[in-house]
Amino acid sequence: MFIRQFNNSGVPDNLRLVSCHGFKIRDSLIILVFLTISASSVAMDLRSGVLNRDKCQIQVVRLTIHPPEIFQDRCASARVVSFGCRGQCHSYSKIDRHNTSRIMRSCNCCEPVRVGIRLAVLPCLNGVLIRTPVKFARQCSCRPCFTSVQNMDINRLQQLLQKTSLRNKLLG
Repeated sequence: MFIRQFNNSGVPDNLRLVSCHGFKIRDSLIILVFLTISASSVAMDLRSGVLNRDKCQIQVVRLTIHPPEIFQDRCASARVVSFGCRGQCHSYSKIDRHNTSRIMRSCNCCEPVRVGIRLAVLPCLNGVLIRTPVKFARQCSCRPCFTSVQNMDINRLQQLLQKTSLRNKLLG
């Protein structure tokens, strides 16, 4: 048995070569390679059995905040630095092996998990300042696509139904 040293050149960032062992059995050379994998960026999708390499991270975003229309002639726009999420997440669709008429889907998107709010300051004439809140991502992760949008739409629909019901009671 022999041990050979390798460097990590040509190995992806999330893989690190720990050791490589080789030995001969009946004129056949067998090489064992041991790699460590960063758990934060590689995960096994249990439903699909596919090893995925999600890469979702915070990225700097430069925004230009404009004043409301009624203040446009008196206030200037402001450029602010914020943070958003960017990356790639594992998604798939495949035929269910137990029911071939069914397609199984998994769609993941790079989304904020935690957000913060920062105030942007718009300078106006006579030293007046308009402060407006700007959201920024504190932490990003791969999550099922559209869940937050669907939940927001459901909440808006419920609010609309409540308002309509209240309006009907007041008018009726």
